[in-house]
Amino acid sequence: MNRNLRLISGLLFGLLNMTGCEEQVYCDLSFRAFGFQWTDSTHFPSKIHSVVQETGDTLINTSDPFENYFYVVTDEHHPILLHHTYHVNVWILDQNDSLLAQCQYVTTADNCHVQKISGPEILP
Repeated sequence: MNRNLRLISGLLFGLLNMTGCEEQVYCDLSFRAFGFQWTDSTHFPSKIHSVVQETGDTLINTSDPFENYFYVVTDEHHPILLHHTYHVNVWILDQNDSLLAQCQYVTTADNCHVQKISGPEILP
């Protein structure tokens, strides 16, 4: 009897796993990004250099700053960041390549969008 019960339990478990559906992911069409607001009116950033510490990947942004807001990570970087947590080192340079500020963001990406875990919202 005990053997038959284990056999039936195993068969039921197998059947349930075979009919189980994978969870569907539905992404919205929004575009996500994050970065920082630049508040220093005497020195203005000319270049933002962002490098993923763990992989050495440089994050290139095609988005222009918007009202002194500079993007560091956007959904363009989604494939690089997918399902891992990364540290992004950021150097903010002026037109003479002088360092204005540096900071670090911690980021990840789910199945749909990039997500900021930590990092500054206002610089310098």
